Amino acid sequence: MDGDAPDDLTKIEIKSSKVEIYNKYCNDVSDTPNPSNATYDRLKEQRSKTEEELLSERKGDLSRRYLTEEVTPEIVKKDDEGWYAKLKLHYYLTIGNQFLIERDRQSLKKLKDDGDGTVFRPDVNKTQLAAQIAVLKWMNVERFFDQDAEFTSYQLQEEFDRMNNPKTAYELKTILGIKLSPRDTPIGFYQRLLQQMFGMNLRFDRWQTIDGKARRVYRGCNIDADERIQVLNRFLMRDEDVLLNVS
Repeated sequence: MDGDAPDDLTKIEIKSSKVEIYNKYCNDVSDTPNPSNATYDRLKEQRSKTEEELLSERKGDLSRRYLTEEVTPEIVKKDDEGWYAKLKLHYYLTIGNQFLIERDRQSLKKLKDDGDGTVFRPDVNKTQLAAQIAVLKWMNVERFFDQDAEFTSYQLQEEFDRMNNPKTAYELKTILGIKLSPRDTPIGFYQRLLQQMFGMNLRFDRWQTIDGKARRVYRGCNIDADERIQVLNRFLMRDEDVLLNVS
Protein backbone atom coordinates (compact mmCIF):
# COMPACT_ATOMS: atom_id res chain seq x y z
CA MET A 1 0.00 0.00 0.00
CA ASP A 2 1.33 3.45 -0.94
CA GLY A 3 2.03 6.05 1.73
CA ASP A 4 2.11 5.70 5.47
CA ALA A 5 0.03 3.02 7.16
CA PRO A 6 -2.87 4.28 9.35
CA ASP A 7 -1.07 3.26 12.55
CA ASP A 8 2.04 5.15 11.48
CA LEU A 9 -0.02 8.25 10.71
CA THR A 10 -1.64 8.07 14.15
CA LYS A 11 1.77 7.89 15.82
CA ILE A 12 2.98 10.88 13.81
CA GLU A 13 -0.12 12.87 14.74
CA ILE A 14 0.26 12.01 18.42
CA LYS A 15 3.92 12.99 18.39
CA SER A 16 3.11 16.25 16.58
CA SER A 17 0.38 17.01 19.11
CA LYS A 18 2.75 16.40 22.04
CA VAL A 19 5.32 18.75 20.51
CA GLU A 20 2.69 21.45 20.03
CA ILE A 21 1.43 21.08 23.61
CA TYR A 22 4.98 21.24 24.98
CA ASN A 23 5.89 24.28 22.88
CA LYS A 24 2.75 26.04 24.13
CA TYR A 25 3.73 25.20 27.71
CA CYS A 26 7.21 26.69 27.21
CA ASN A 27 5.69 29.83 25.72
CA ASP A 28 3.17 30.07 28.57
CA VAL A 29 5.93 29.84 31.18
CA SER A 30 7.88 32.55 29.37
CA ASP A 31 4.83 34.84 29.14
CA THR A 32 3.81 34.38 32.79
CA PRO A 33 4.79 37.27 35.09
CA ASN A 34 7.61 36.52 37.50
CA PRO A 35 6.07 36.16 40.98
CA SER A 36 7.21 38.31 43.88
CA ASN A 37 9.39 36.61 46.49
CA ALA A 38 6.45 36.39 48.89
CA THR A 39 4.18 34.83 46.26
CA TYR A 40 6.92 32.48 45.12
CA ASP A 41 7.59 31.28 48.68
CA ARG A 42 3.87 30.71 49.19
CA LEU A 43 3.59 28.72 45.97
CA LYS A 44 6.54 26.54 46.95
CA GLU A 45 4.74 25.57 50.17
CA GLN A 46 1.26 25.28 48.65
CA ARG A 47 0.14 21.70 47.93
CA SER A 48 -2.78 22.18 45.56
CA LYS A 49 -2.16 24.60 42.67
CA THR A 50 -4.10 25.84 39.69
CA GLU A 51 -2.58 25.72 36.21
CA GLU A 52 -1.78 29.43 36.45
CA GLU A 53 -0.08 28.94 39.80
CA LEU A 54 2.00 26.06 38.43
CA LEU A 55 3.14 28.29 35.56
CA SER A 56 3.93 31.09 38.01
CA GLU A 57 5.97 28.78 40.23
CA ARG A 58 7.90 27.45 37.24
CA LYS A 59 8.62 30.98 36.05
CA GLY A 60 9.82 31.86 39.54
CA ASP A 61 12.07 28.79 39.65
CA LEU A 62 13.73 29.60 36.33
CA SER A 63 14.06 33.32 36.97
CA ARG A 64 15.84 32.68 40.26
CA ARG A 65 17.87 29.76 38.93
CA TYR A 66 19.26 31.66 35.95
CA LEU A 67 19.17 35.10 37.61
CA THR A 68 17.13 36.77 34.88
CA GLU A 69 13.70 38.22 34.21
CA GLU A 70 14.04 37.15 30.57
CA VAL A 71 12.97 33.51 30.81
CA THR A 72 12.61 32.54 27.17
CA PRO A 73 10.91 29.38 25.85
CA GLU A 74 14.41 28.17 24.95
CA ILE A 75 15.53 28.45 28.58
CA VAL A 76 12.49 26.41 29.66
CA LYS A 77 13.40 23.67 27.19
CA LYS A 78 17.10 23.68 28.04
CA ASP A 79 16.32 23.51 31.75
CA ASP A 80 14.06 20.50 31.16
CA GLU A 81 17.03 18.85 29.44
CA GLY A 82 19.30 19.32 32.48
CA TRP A 83 21.04 22.54 31.44
CA TYR A 84 21.33 23.97 34.95
CA ALA A 85 23.35 21.07 36.36
CA LYS A 86 25.78 21.33 33.44
CA LEU A 87 26.19 25.09 33.83
CA LYS A 88 26.66 24.77 37.58
CA LEU A 89 29.46 22.23 37.10
CA HIS A 90 31.06 24.39 34.41
CA TYR A 91 30.91 27.44 36.67
CA TYR A 92 32.45 25.85 39.75
CA LEU A 93 35.15 24.18 37.67
CA THR A 94 36.19 27.50 36.12
CA ILE A 95 35.37 31.10 37.02
CA GLY A 96 33.43 30.25 40.17
CA ASN A 97 35.92 27.79 41.63
CA GLN A 98 36.80 30.09 44.56
CA PHE A 99 33.17 29.87 45.72
CA LEU A 100 32.95 26.06 45.61
CA ILE A 101 33.72 25.35 49.27
CA GLU A 102 31.13 27.86 50.50
CA ARG A 103 28.59 26.50 48.00
CA ASP A 104 29.01 22.94 49.31
CA ARG A 105 28.89 24.19 52.90
CA GLN A 106 25.58 25.94 52.27
CA SER A 107 24.17 22.88 50.48
CA LEU A 108 25.06 20.68 53.45
CA LYS A 109 23.56 23.20 55.89
CA LYS A 110 20.32 23.27 53.88
CA LEU A 111 20.11 19.46 54.01
CA LYS A 112 20.38 19.56 57.79
CA ASP A 113 17.95 22.47 58.15
CA ASP A 114 15.35 20.79 55.94
CA GLY A 115 15.63 17.49 57.78
CA ASP A 116 16.01 16.42 61.39
CA GLY A 117 19.55 17.72 61.82
CA THR A 118 21.16 14.62 60.34
CA VAL A 119 22.02 13.87 56.73
CA PHE A 120 21.86 10.66 54.74
CA ARG A 121 25.13 9.98 52.91
CA PRO A 122 23.63 9.54 49.40
CA ASP A 123 21.91 12.90 49.85
CA VAL A 124 25.27 14.47 50.68
CA ASN A 125 26.88 12.91 47.62
CA LYS A 126 24.16 14.36 45.39
CA THR A 127 24.58 17.91 46.66
CA GLN A 128 28.37 18.18 47.05
CA LEU A 129 30.36 19.17 43.96
CA ALA A 130 33.89 19.28 45.39
CA ALA A 131 34.68 15.62 44.63
CA GLN A 132 33.48 15.94 41.03
CA ILE A 133 35.43 19.15 40.52
CA ALA A 134 38.58 17.59 42.00
CA VAL A 135 38.40 14.66 39.56
CA LEU A 136 37.69 16.93 36.59
CA LYS A 137 40.68 19.12 37.51
CA TRP A 138 42.86 16.01 37.89
CA MET A 139 41.81 15.07 34.35
CA ASN A 140 42.58 18.63 33.19
CA VAL A 141 39.20 18.85 31.51
CA GLU A 142 39.48 22.65 31.27
CA ARG A 143 41.94 22.34 28.38
CA PHE A 144 39.03 21.17 26.21
CA PHE A 145 37.29 24.54 26.79
CA ASP A 146 39.90 26.29 24.62
CA GLN A 147 38.19 26.36 21.23
CA ASP A 148 41.49 26.97 19.44
CA ALA A 149 43.27 23.98 20.99
CA GLU A 150 43.69 20.80 18.90
CA PHE A 151 43.39 17.20 20.05
CA THR A 152 43.80 13.73 18.60
CA SER A 153 43.32 10.30 20.10
CA TYR A 154 46.99 9.68 19.30
CA GLN A 155 48.01 12.71 21.41
CA LEU A 156 45.78 11.63 24.34
CA GLN A 157 46.48 7.89 24.21
CA GLU A 158 49.22 7.71 26.86
CA GLU A 159 47.26 9.54 29.57
CA PHE A 160 44.12 7.61 28.62
CA ASP A 161 45.99 4.34 29.12
CA ARG A 162 47.06 5.50 32.60
CA MET A 163 43.46 6.30 33.43
CA ASN A 164 42.07 3.06 32.07
CA ASN A 165 42.69 0.85 35.12
CA PRO A 166 40.18 -0.76 37.53
CA LYS A 167 40.75 1.69 40.42
CA THR A 168 40.45 4.84 38.31
CA ALA A 169 37.56 3.41 36.30
CA TYR A 170 35.68 2.72 39.54
CA GLU A 171 36.27 6.26 40.81
CA LEU A 172 35.14 7.81 37.52
CA LYS A 173 31.95 5.78 37.58
CA THR A 174 31.28 6.44 41.27
CA ILE A 175 32.07 10.15 41.34
CA LEU A 176 31.26 11.32 37.81
CA GLY A 177 28.89 8.61 36.63
CA ILE A 178 31.13 8.03 33.59
CA LYS A 179 31.90 4.44 32.65
CA LEU A 180 35.06 3.55 30.77
CA SER A 181 34.40 1.10 27.96
CA PRO A 182 36.97 -1.32 26.45
CA ARG A 183 35.84 0.03 23.06
CA ASP A 184 36.63 3.65 24.00
CA THR A 185 39.16 5.69 22.09
CA PRO A 186 40.59 8.64 24.01
CA ILE A 187 38.59 11.13 21.93
CA GLY A 188 35.45 8.99 22.19
CA PHE A 189 35.75 8.88 25.98
CA TYR A 190 36.31 12.61 26.39
CA GLN A 191 33.50 13.38 23.96
CA ARG A 192 31.12 11.33 26.10
CA LEU A 193 32.36 12.97 29.30
CA LEU A 194 32.06 16.50 27.91
CA GLN A 195 28.58 15.85 26.55
CA GLN A 196 27.27 14.17 29.69
CA MET A 197 28.82 16.53 32.24
CA PHE A 198 28.75 19.85 30.35
CA GLY A 199 26.56 19.46 27.27
CA MET A 200 29.50 20.30 24.98
CA ASN A 201 31.50 18.53 22.30
CA LEU A 202 34.93 18.59 20.73
CA ARG A 203 34.56 19.65 17.09
CA PHE A 204 36.00 17.61 14.23
CA ASP A 205 38.32 19.85 12.22
CA ARG A 206 40.27 17.81 9.67
CA TRP A 207 42.23 14.71 8.83
CA GLN A 208 45.99 14.99 9.29
CA THR A 209 48.85 12.57 8.67
CA ILE A 210 50.72 11.96 11.93
CA ASP A 211 53.53 9.38 12.10
CA GLY A 212 52.53 8.13 8.66
CA LYS A 213 48.87 7.55 9.57
CA ALA A 214 45.80 9.63 8.81
CA ARG A 215 44.27 10.80 12.08
CA ARG A 216 41.21 12.85 12.99
CA VAL A 217 42.02 16.25 14.50
CA TYR A 218 39.49 17.94 16.80
CA ARG A 219 39.27 21.46 18.14
CA GLY A 220 38.18 22.41 21.65
CA CYS A 221 34.56 23.04 22.58
CA ASN A 222 32.66 26.15 21.62
CA ILE A 223 31.65 26.85 25.20
CA ASP A 224 29.10 29.52 24.28
CA ALA A 225 27.22 27.58 21.62
CA ASP A 226 24.17 27.52 23.92
CA GLU A 227 24.70 31.11 25.17
CA ARG A 228 25.79 30.00 28.63
CA ILE A 229 28.53 32.59 29.17
CA GLN A 230 26.07 35.33 30.12
CA VAL A 231 24.52 33.00 32.70
CA LEU A 232 27.92 32.03 34.15
CA ASN A 233 28.80 35.71 34.43
CA ARG A 234 25.57 36.35 36.33
CA PHE A 235 26.47 33.52 38.71
CA LEU A 236 29.83 35.20 39.26
CA MET A 237 28.30 38.63 39.90
CA ARG A 238 25.90 37.10 42.44
CA ASP A 239 28.68 35.35 44.35
CA GLU A 240 30.99 38.36 44.28
CA ASP A 241 28.18 40.54 45.64
CA VAL A 242 27.58 38.07 48.47
CA LEU A 243 31.31 38.02 49.26
CA LEU A 244 31.47 41.81 49.20
CA ASN A 245 28.52 42.12 51.57
CA VAL A 246 30.05 39.62 54.00
CA SER A 247 33.46 41.33 54.01
